[in-house]
Amino acid sequence: MNNTETGYAWFHTIAFYVDTQPTDSTGANWKYSIKNNEQMYFNVSTIKGYKSGYWSSNTYTRYIEDDYINTTITDLVLRRWDSDTREYIEYQYPEDLNVTSTAVNGNALVNMTYINGNWPSGYYNGELILNNSDGETSRGWLWFQARPFRVSLSTATYEIDSDVCANTTLDIYEPYWYESTLLAGNYSILDVYEDIWSGNGYSRIDYTNFTNSTFNASTVVSLCPNDANWGAGNWGGYHY
Repeated sequence: MNNTETGYAWFHTIAFYVDTQPTDSTGANWKYSIKNNEQMYFNVSTIKGYKSGYWSSNTYTRYIEDDYINTTITDLVLRRWDSDTREYIEYQYPEDLNVTSTAVNGNALVNMTYINGNWPSGYYNGELILNNSDGETSRGWLWFQARPFRVSLSTATYEIDSDVCANTTLDIYEPYWYESTLLAGNYSILDVYEDIWSGNGYSRIDYTNFTNSTFNASTVVSLCPNDANWGAGNWGGYHY
């Protein structure tokens, strides 16, 4: 033996660090899920380099004034996952997207809109590209969700016989998770289906025997299997 050992290290080189946080129109509250007709906001900060923070007097401190730099937003791209086609759809700035201001003077509340009307429903992720005064480029990562409302399903039991109907409580809420007030309106179920996965991909089963009357914000739904039997489902009898 030669009495030597190897140590491993890792690091990241960037021109400057971009911090992005989804928020509401005031910039004070975390908000990553919006209605389709709402504008999306991000708190954007551009800093010389990333720092971990510390707690002092119940305040979380990470950066000081000298850490921040002025930058300009030069590009923006978002990708939305389409659950029907199982593909990403890409949106570009300025063809599809707009921002209210491109200047980030250390910190900025950036307002993003979809210029072709309401946001299409789905999960979005992407990048905000910025330049500093030296022409150097860095990226901030973006993610949020757009949908008209949030659907919550709950059941008293998660184990039933293979030929028994499933009874669930269906509640409608605002799209963001911290809102627990029921969202009044006239709702109805359009479709119920299940994807059964196997080694060759998946097959879709449409269920047609379920309670489908118009309801206001909350209802109990009885869902029954086709041909009076749920079948094998996924991985030994699991259905979702």
